[in-house]
Amino acid sequence: MKHTKINKMKRQNITTILLTLLLLLFSLNGYCTKHRSKKEIKTMSHFGVYGGLGYSNLLHNIPNTNNVGGGTGLLGLQYFLSHPSHFNMHLGIEAMFFNSFTTLNDFTLNSKFYYNDPWNTNYEMDYRMSFDKYNEQHNILSINIPLMFGAEFNNIYFAIGAKGKYSLMGYGLTNTNMTTTAIDPNLIEEIEGLPNHDIDTRHYKSNNKLKFGLDVTASAEIGIILDEWMSSRSTHYGKGRKRKPVHYRLGIFADYGILNQNTFTHSDILVTFPNSSTNGTGGYVVPQNELGNMHNNSLLTTDISKANRFNTLVVGVKFSILFQVSKTPAPPKKKVRKKPNIGVKNIKCIYSVLDDMPMLLPQQLKLWQWMADYYMCPLGDIYKAALPAGLKAEDGYRPKTETY
Repeated sequence: MKHTKINKMKRQNITTILLTLLLLLFSLNGYCTKHRSKKEIKTMSHFGVYGGLGYSNLLHNIPNTNNVGGGTGLLGLQYFLSHPSHFNMHLGIEAMFFNSFTTLNDFTLNSKFYYNDPWNTNYEMDYRMSFDKYNEQHNILSINIPLMFGAEFNNIYFAIGAKGKYSLMGYGLTNTNMTTTAIDPNLIEEIEGLPNHDIDTRHYKSNNKLKFGLDVTASAEIGIILDEWMSSRSTHYGKGRKRKPVHYRLGIFADYGILNQNTFTHSDILVTFPNSSTNGTGGYVVPQNELGNMHNNSLLTTDISKANRFNTLVVGVKFSILFQVSKTPAPPKKKVRKKPNIGVKNIKCIYSVLDDMPMLLPQQLKLWQWMADYYMCPLGDIYKAALPAGLKAEDGYRPKTETY
């Protein structure tokens, strides 16, 4: 009943988070539309797809272990809003596969076994199990809801925000070599090298399901905009008037899990045997034919990790493609002055043509142009010097004068 209530609460929390994000998205979209109608500034909407690869690590401080880390991959969709003031926001959904390796230093377990065989019932023997090359691989498949805010200047962009993370599936894959020896109270020497009694060196591989809880990760991203290096065909989609821009981005990102993922029910045993039981004195009653079927429990669910915090870290490279869905605003139209309507009544008639032939020949104009170039003087000065005084427009009418 307790697990059922916890799962029900998790589903309710996920539903609440999704509804809150959708409400925030519609509110932002409504604000942008209202803001756009009041001012001649348009917020552009984009639909994007992206993918990424990188390094991942499940951070912890389990004693006698080494954190190696692993690889991660993600694929997502996003709704992107960009404002002419260089600021932007995007909300999306992504699927992420998280992988991390942890190695455990060589160690030895001593246990008292009471096993049953065809000749004895609860026969007592002390077993010494020595482990080497012990490693565990932790894998998580999750759905993330990123909400990021950022800006872009020239060809550089950056964004910061958070991601809500829900783990769909998790498991731990354990590999180790185990050398088993036994001490029989009726014998003097330690028993070793008896494969028919499972007293030898063997490789064991176990798979354990791991249920991780909800997580909130702090996220940051920075990169470059690749539009100017792309071909003209790849920077637009659609035809004719429906032709719209496509934008490309390449960046690096980092996600750090804030919430503690150590929510497991811990046990005291690293290894277990099928069909075994305890006899109340600290020993295990194991059927003789089950000794070779040892199962390694996950390090995350044993008592040695009970007091540790588990936090996720992801650093990688991300490539995004953004398809603009809003119409590109048309450039502002220049105001053209309307010509005055003079009307037909105001048009005057031409009474006569003053000259039947032009006053200057083409050869004369060509000569004037050469003189202006040769003497490096304005063409107007050549005009004033060469044209007779009676033919100059600026001379106009000269009244007759007399000198006394």
